[in-house]
This record gives sequence, C-alpha cells and structure tokens, in this order.
Amino acid sequence: MPDRLAHHRQRTLPDDERIAWLRLIRSANVGPGTFFHLLERFGTASQALAALPDLARRGGRAGTI
Repeated sequence: MPDRLAHHRQRTLPDDERIAWLRLIRSANVGPGTFFHLLERFGTASQALAALPDLARRGGRAGTI
C-alpha cells in the first residue's frame, strides 16, 4: 500500500493550512480515507474545504457542512 502521507510529510504547513487540515478532518462525513482522497484530488485542505459544499450538494446533502 502506498504511503499516502509521504508527499505531505516532506513540507512544513503554514498555520492557515494546518488549520484547514483540522477543519477538513473534523468535517461531517470526512474520515481518514476521504480526507486523504480530498487532499490528493484538490492538492490542499483549503481547496478541498472550498469544494465541500458543492460535493455535498451533488451527493444529496441538503444542510451545511
């Protein structure tokens, strides 16, 4: 199994991105697998957070995340 953290371990995260990581992992319906998939797909936790409302809407979630 590939090391999904390898790319992210090799850099120091700025404080705002570190906070975005925490917000993303604590979002509703985002577990470890989804968290890493979103990081791989969007590149950063900030970009993944920005995409979450649209992803949730397309997935059928009516409320806010």
